[in-house]
Amino acid sequence: MKILVITPCSARQNKKPMPASELYRGTEHQKIEAGLEEVRAHRQYGGTTIKWYIISTKHGLIKEDKKLAPYNVPNSKSPILKDGKKLNEDISQLIKEYDLVFFLLGQEYVKALQLPFGVPETVAQIFITYKRTKGYSHLIPKNLPNCNVVELNSNDFMSGYTAKGYVFEKLCEAACRDGFEVFEKVKDNPQLILDIVQ
Repeated sequence: MKILVITPCSARQNKKPMPASELYRGTEHQKIEAGLEEVRAHRQYGGTTIKWYIISTKHGLIKEDKKLAPYNVPNSKSPILKDGKKLNEDISQLIKEYDLVFFLLGQEYVKALQLPFGVPETVAQIFITYKRTKGYSHLIPKNLPNCNVVELNSNDFMSGYTAKGYVFEKLCEAACRDGFEVFEKVKDNPQLILDIVQ
C-alpha cells in the first residue's frame, strides 16, 4: 500500500538550512516525524510505504527531504494559502499515485486546498481535523465516497496544535504493534482512528 501524509509547516524552525523534515520543530511536526520514523524502521516497511509532503507557507508543497533555509511567513501573509489554485493542482497531481492520503491540516490550510481534488475514487483521502467550537470539517466535501473526515474533539485533547500529530503518532504505533493491516482497516473505516488512539 502506498500512503501519503500531507502536513503544515511550523513557525518554530531550526536556525540553519536543512531538509524540511528537520527544519520544522513544532510539537505536532515532531510527533508526525516520530510516527514515521517508527513505521519506516519496522520489518513490514517496504510492502507498505509512507511518503511525507509539507505545505510551506513560503514554498508551497514540498517533499520532506527538500533542503530549505529558515523563513518567517505567517499563515496570514502566505501567498500560497491566499490563492490555493496551484496548491490544489499540485496535490491533485501528486496524490493520484497513492492508495491512502492523510491530511493533517488546520483550517487555513484546508480552506486553501480549494477542495475537491481531481483524482480517481480509488485514492482514499482522510482529513483529520480538530473541533474547538465550530470546527472546519464543513470545508471538506461530504458527497465524495473517497473523502472522509475524522474530527477530533477538543475535550479529548489538550491542544489543537498537537492533536493531529499525536493521533498520527499513535496510529503509527498501533500499526507497528498490531501489523500494517491497521492502515488497510483505517482506509476502509476511517473512524477506527478514534478507537485506535484511545
